[in-house]
Amino acid sequence: MNARKQIAAVGMVVMALAASACGSGSSPTGGGLVTSSGAPTPVPLEVNTSLTGTVYTLWPATVVPIWPLYTIPNVLKAFKQYLPNVKIVQLDGNGNAALQATQVEAAIAAKATAVLFSPVVPSAAGGALAEFAAAKIPVIALRQNPDGGPANSFVWVDFQSVGAYWGNYITTNLPKDFPNKDARVVEIWGDPTFDVYNRFVAGIGPSLDALTKSGKMQVVCKADVPGFKPATAQSDMEQCLTTTGGNIDAIIVMQDSTTDGMSAALESAGLLGKVKIYGGHDGDIQTLDRILLGQQYGTFYPDGKTTALSAVAFVQAAILGKTPQSTGYVTSYYLNHYYPKGVPTFLAKETLVNAANMQQTIIDQGVLTKALICTPLVANTPFCQSG
Repeated sequence: MNARKQIAAVGMVVMALAASACGSGSSPTGGGLVTSSGAPTPVPLEVNTSLTGTVYTLWPATVVPIWPLYTIPNVLKAFKQYLPNVKIVQLDGNGNAALQATQVEAAIAAKATAVLFSPVVPSAAGGALAEFAAAKIPVIALRQNPDGGPANSFVWVDFQSVGAYWGNYITTNLPKDFPNKDARVVEIWGDPTFDVYNRFVAGIGPSLDALTKSGKMQVVCKADVPGFKPATAQSDMEQCLTTTGGNIDAIIVMQDSTTDGMSAALESAGLLGKVKIYGGHDGDIQTLDRILLGQQYGTFYPDGKTTALSAVAFVQAAILGKTPQSTGYVTSYYLNHYYPKGVPTFLAKETLVNAANMQQTIIDQGVLTKALICTPLVANTPFCQSG
């Protein structure tokens, strides 16, 4: 096992022990992804006015921008369009596993017809999944892995392809950005109890290992960020700047909320815009603004529309007693340490956003408005000045 994988493995063990110590009934982090051959062939959804009942949506934390910007509006719109007589009850875990546990009990007590479940702590999801199964309530997991218990299906993101893209990008661009020196790089990523972390590492790791081995890159600081909390990432970045005396050339990031925290630390040190930022996923407004200012090359976001359509299709199939495979969305099987063959899974398409294509990928697709993106900080950029 190389040093990078050893660090990731140790982080996973530490986080699993921490979850267990909190009495959260933790179960192992998911074990991987089995991908089927071929692209999805979704059965087109039709309006179903005869289907009734109540679907509980257990969001993990709506303060994380990807949920209110990309996910929740699309999911609610799709339910309203295709299952107009199904009642939706939204509950926000607010990043608090104990709070979400009470919401699980509330959904069961209300005899929910089905649940869209995004566990606050995926490695501790097994208990809730078992409770839902005992109550005969089908669970469709959304974006955060359903580890250690029964789940009907899973709508996820293709984070390994995102990691692979950034690995290739860094391999090509880091030597160009630093042609006369070995780059001093900081790696501050995310929470290893979320399996997207492992998928990202699987995608980007080979490229970073090769750059390190070749001597073109030296990792001077490395940290994980439990819960993907921006304040933790900011503190980690501040500690790194202190340790290195600010002598860093680039940071490699996994997710945009944590990058927001790191950027705040860089700005306080007068280094934002001077230190390269490689990587990104989620597409929050601060990140889009950094991209427009040339402080970060780009980011990715998962297609909210196909995420929503697949979620509604899985819910409808579950209520009607049909298999997830009948929807045509299943392309993969997530190995969650419960089902030997994995949970039927759909991987939502990922879209790269940079300054050159932001109009086409964000505005023209109706994802966000220019008024939302063009804060006073970026009002004078060509993107915001254009009609």
